[in-house]
Amino acid sequence: MEIFREILLGVIQGITGFLPVSSCAHLILLGRIFGMDSSYLSLFLCLLKISALLAVIIILFKDIMKLIIGAFQLIQDVFSNLFIFFIRFLGRRKEGYFVLDTNPYKRLVLVLMVSSAVTYVIARFIGSIAQNVSQMPMAVGICFLLSAVILFISDSLGAGKRTAKNINVFDAVVIGLAQGLSVVPGISRVVMTLAAAMALGFGRSFSLKYSCLLAIPTITGYALITLHDLAGTAISLGNLGNILAGMLCCCILSALCLRLMMNLAKKGSYRAFAAYGILISIMTILFSFNLK
Repeated sequence: MEIFREILLGVIQGITGFLPVSSCAHLILLGRIFGMDSSYLSLFLCLLKISALLAVIIILFKDIMKLIIGAFQLIQDVFSNLFIFFIRFLGRRKEGYFVLDTNPYKRLVLVLMVSSAVTYVIARFIGSIAQNVSQMPMAVGICFLLSAVILFISDSLGAGKRTAKNINVFDAVVIGLAQGLSVVPGISRVVMTLAAAMALGFGRSFSLKYSCLLAIPTITGYALITLHDLAGTAISLGNLGNILAGMLCCCILSALCLRLMMNLAKKGSYRAFAAYGILISIMTILFSFNLK
């Protein structure tokens, strides 16, 4: 009956992955309840993240293609500027340099790179703290509560009207820092990135889109590191079928929940998720007392 366990975890990841609640904390707590091997659980969670990433690529395919085109244009501009630099250095001509962020998608490529780099630094710096928190259900419960409070405050204050046209490096650093803190179980990545972007004056729709686009390099980096660290973890043929079933459920539900979040970003409120965060916080803290 292990397939039902993997499907349940896939369903939970699919539902919570792009909603403003911490998916990682849910899965760690369930894995602990099921008594799953830590290495196998870490590997399975990584594969679920990859399937959730596939849902993002499907939903935001047009934006991602524009980002890819923007990235190639950015590379072309960089090499063109290097060529101009050498020409100017030799004193032959005084040509001007190409501006790197002449359109929103080229600018987005630059700031997403900055946010990802900041996230990586913060995550590596507090990684040991996050690992310790994952072993303490009460600490996870407190982080659930903190995440819910942040979401409630940011939703109450509302959002601004800034868009991709005027995002800058400072914004990218702040959002990357906020996302880096979400490595701690119970602190939602979606909550932190949404709250940071909205606090900087960005609209709800753009804040959500930036959060989702930022998930692509973040999850890719996380997956590469995790798969490298767990390269020796054995998966039986039976487990492989269970894993694929869980990944399929995760991908489908991730796409549906991402659509739900996009609709809520246009006309809706996140307060119901804040209330859920408080409820799951209380349940997690009570659960921690039962373990003693």
